[in-house]
Order: sequence, then structure tokens, then C-alpha cells
Amino acid sequence: LMTATSFAEQKTELSLTGVFNASRIGDTTNLFSTDHFRFDYHQQMTDYQSLDVRTTLSSGSVLTLQEGFITVDDVTTNLLPFNSGSSMDIDAELGRTRVEVGGTNQKYLSQLNFNDRSDASQHFYGDSSTALNGDGVALKLAMGETASVRIGAYSDLRNGGGSIGYTGKAFSLSYNNTISMKSMNSLNIGADLLLSNVGEDDNQSILSADLTYDYMVTADKAINLAAELTFANYNDESQNAFVLSGVYALSDTYNVGARFGMLGEYG
Repeated sequence: LMTATSFAEQKTELSLTGVFNASRIGDTTNLFSTDHFRFDYHQQMTDYQSLDVRTTLSSGSVLTLQEGFITVDDVTTNLLPFNSGSSMDIDAELGRTRVEVGGTNQKYLSQLNFNDRSDASQHFYGDSSTALNGDGVALKLAMGETASVRIGAYSDLRNGGGSIGYTGKAFSLSYNNTISMKSMNSLNIGADLLLSNVGEDDNQSILSADLTYDYMVTADKAINLAAELTFANYNDESQNAFVLSGVYALSDTYNVGARFGMLGEYG
């Protein structure tokens, strides 16, 4: 459920997204009930500066600021005139942003093939509606036309899931590369590292890798295959997990899919 409005003269975009609860086989208690509403606001302030604000309203009527940040495009050209001839393309985000770690954590619930995140993903990154975000600054460096590296530094992480309980300052490093193949097929490769409570004995670390393959069967039919691995260390113990999924798009309206995940023992 989504609606969006844009104002070209003011370079403003507004959208409202409603996300339904996931209903499991044999359980109809959540059928057609709403998990949360998400309100997105985007304002293009200048040619290279923009403001994004994203809030969620839970089914319990709790309004939460998920993201609120200013983006500066091509910092080396627009803010450093003496370096305007540089070939490096660096974008900066300042404020509360989503932490780029874990393939599904980096997407909103409405962007996923399934209407909830896996138990493993929620265990490490938080519940379905919010996932993991932080207050700080992030730099994104373009590497060629398809790859990018993002470095983030945060004074605080929010909604990290009760299982880990992120504390203290955090640092993230992520790599993403989308490789175009024949007949509109593509392969996406991601690798991420998150370190929190940096400099303390009881620090936490997460290393994740994800792989997604999109195969176009026909013009209106496609197959999506995805795999995600997670290796975590917290409270001097370790825990691993993996998630595999496959989705077949029968048409623009109907999809069928299956997902399998395993959360390893803690210790």
C-alpha cells in the first residue's frame, strides 16, 4: 500500500507506505492487520544538497524517527574548490541513517520480496519495521560505474535487536557491486563489516556477505535467488547464521517464493 506525491517546482517528494503484518500458515490472527506506516519526505535544497526524513508509525501509535539526514553529492567538487578536478566521486550523509550492514537490513520492508525479514536478520539487526540505524556521518565512494564503498562512523546505534544490544561508538565498512550480464540479468555482491563499542573490551562485531542473482526468463517473468551469511561476535562469544531464498515472478502482480534460514547456537 503506497502513495506518493511530488512537487517539481519545489523539488519536494512525499510518500506514505503501509506495510501489512506477515501471516504464517495456520495463523490468521495477523491477517490483513497493519504492521506500520512509513512517511518519507525528500527535499532537494540545492543542486548537490538534499534532506531526507523517514518516520514510522507503529500499530501501537508510536511515532519514531528512523532516518533524518542531509546528503551532499560529490563533496570533492562542490565543497572543495581546490580539488574540483578530482576524478573521485564521494557523497556524504550527515545525521541519522540506516547502517549499511547485512543485505536485507539495508532495505525497507516494502522493498523486500517477503513481507518480513528472516528470524536471523531480526536477531542481529532489529525488528521488521525499523532495522538498524545510527547517528553519525557516512561517506560513499564510487568505484567505477557499478561498485561502491561506504564508510560510516556513528556515536550511537539504534534498534539493534535485543539479542546483541549494541553500545558505544560504531564503525561500518561496506562494499557493493552490481554486475550486469546478458539479457538484462545481473549479479549483486555485497560484503559488510560493523564494529561497535570500539575501544572497549566488550565490543561487538558483525561480518556479513550477500549474493543476489536476477534472471529474466521473459519480459514479464523473472527469477531472484539470494543468499546471505552472517558471522557475529558479542559478549566474548560467537554466533553465525545464513539465509537462502528464491522467488519466481509469474507476472507483474503475482510472485511465488520460498525462504530458508538457520540461526546457529550462541557460544
